[in-house]
Amino acid sequence: MFTIKRCIYGKLTQIDKVPGASNPVPEAVDLGLPSGLRWASFNLGATKPEDFGDYYAWGETEPYYSSQDPLIWREGKEAGYDWPSYKWCMGEENTLTKYCEDPKEGYNGFRDDKTVLDLEDDAANANLGGAWRMPTIGEFLELVEDCTWEQALINGIIGRKVTGPNGNSIFLPLSGGWGGTSPDFEGTRSVYWTSSFCWVEGFYTNGPVSGGVLTRTHGCSIRPVCK
Repeated sequence: MFTIKRCIYGKLTQIDKVPGASNPVPEAVDLGLPSGLRWASFNLGATKPEDFGDYYAWGETEPYYSSQDPLIWREGKEAGYDWPSYKWCMGEENTLTKYCEDPKEGYNGFRDDKTVLDLEDDAANANLGGAWRMPTIGEFLELVEDCTWEQALINGIIGRKVTGPNGNSIFLPLSGGWGGTSPDFEGTRSVYWTSSFCWVEGFYTNGPVSGGVLTRTHGCSIRPVCK
């Protein structure tokens, strides 16, 4: 392990890193789940549990911006979280070049029937290395069904405290997301990508946790897992 200094959201922060990792490495929290899966103590790109972290399109390993404060879009990503920026298409909807089941959505009839991200397209693994990865639908459902969820506040940030069978807990902030060039739902909703076909698990301020398919270009949070 070695230590570097990195400027995050305008603040110089000292972070312990592991070889091959490009993001701050979280603690792997054992919640006592039947699967033995451990959940990261904060979102990908964050430095503490209440930080929102970075936002990713499904199947991409970098956020579309190089800075959030001030907001600076990466070259070629000036359209924000929308089809012209998306890596796995030809610049617009229905021109997919990867992760396509329907030839009507693929470029020139392309389909590959891939419904789970390849590891090289998994943002958690690409940025943290080692055994870190994005959760599957089933693993997120385990978190929902086997843990106690309650509204919580950390340093003025609202979210959910998720307590496992063994009494350990993690905090999921209401980090919102990005649609196009605008943030949305910040402070009222949180949506987390899984590695399974454009599926997200999300929740509102004090409502039920629910999942569904979301447009893959949307910018969502990621909470890594490992065993």
